[in-house]
Amino acid sequence: MTDTNFPSALDEVEAFTPDELTLLKERAKKVGMTFSPNIGLEVLKAKLETFMAQNQVNTAQTSAPADAVDWRKNLLAEQTKLVRIRISCLNPAKSDLPGEIITVANDYIGTIRKFVPFGDGTNDGYHVPFAIYSDLAQRKFLNIRTIKDNRTGRSRIETSWIREFNIEVMPALTREELDKLATAQIAAGVLAETE
Repeated sequence: MTDTNFPSALDEVEAFTPDELTLLKERAKKVGMTFSPNIGLEVLKAKLETFMAQNQVNTAQTSAPADAVDWRKNLLAEQTKLVRIRISCLNPAKSDLPGEIITVANDYIGTIRKFVPFGDGTNDGYHVPFAIYSDLAQRKFLNIRTIKDNRTGRSRIETSWIREFNIEVMPALTREELDKLATAQIAAGVLAETE
């Protein structure tokens, strides 16, 4: 079973780009201008222009927020790029679960959330954003085993941290495989035909 919700991660991305007012507030703070927290966009633009003209602030010094927006967009594009994986859960406590909702969030990329199936549901590959793949790859769980000592007849407990998931990164789908998949999904009624 292959995931077909490719645009969903990118749709959430648009909600996290800062607006013009936020960027202007950051620029005003950077040049040392004080302003009311509930200032409007037009008033802030006028005050910032006046302040910069009076103080002869170099506008090249205030271009960092625009660079930060580009950096954030690049980071977001990198972290939401889809990776095709085959995954199985090694944690015995989750052996009965068909999958898990994985959430990755921070101040820079916002929140990325996706249901990730385990086992047979990913035999043909399953696409997840790179941020979720990275999170899954570093997850570990505490494995607790009880071992009976043959010499003394007493039981002892051994604990160890082991990887929670066995993840195999698969090659991306070729154009031919994508066309075949699209045909199969249209035939199954999953997708509407595009013109």
